[in-house]
Amino acid sequence: MSWIPRVSAEHRAALERDAALDGVPGYRIKSVAADGTLGPAPEKSECYPILFTATEDVSSPVYGMDLNDGGVRQRTLERARDTDAMATSPLFTLQSGTGHCRGFFVALPVYAADLPHETLDERTRNLRGYVLAVFQTSVLMETILTTTRKPSGFDLYF
Repeated sequence: MSWIPRVSAEHRAALERDAALDGVPGYRIKSVAADGTLGPAPEKSECYPILFTATEDVSSPVYGMDLNDGGVRQRTLERARDTDAMATSPLFTLQSGTGHCRGFFVALPVYAADLPHETLDERTRNLRGYVLAVFQTSVLMETILTTTRKPSGFDLYF
């Protein structure tokens, strides 16, 4: 589980400073390059960086990764916002994990308290960020197969 806040360009430096002071050493907002490496995110009007995650150590490279990337991550966040519902990403290569790092995430939009989010304009204006759950497919399947009673007479192929 992760918290992905909406951060305007004018608040970016403060967020980076505050995250570092709160215990994430060297916190910086980063972008994923075409080759999968992480580097400094370019300046833009807003970003959606990973600020907190319940499963990763503070030294994890996922901290600060901007999901407003113009690709699969951003499209999933926008679909969650636009529909005011959970949205699931397609499979893609995750930036953390061991072994086969293909996976997906589920995003749930979070809006400002006591402000409307009935229309797309209201949802866009009052969006504060997202709660995210990331699933590494190989770990998910292995967990299901090792913890679930296997029915007899079935062969499972994935």
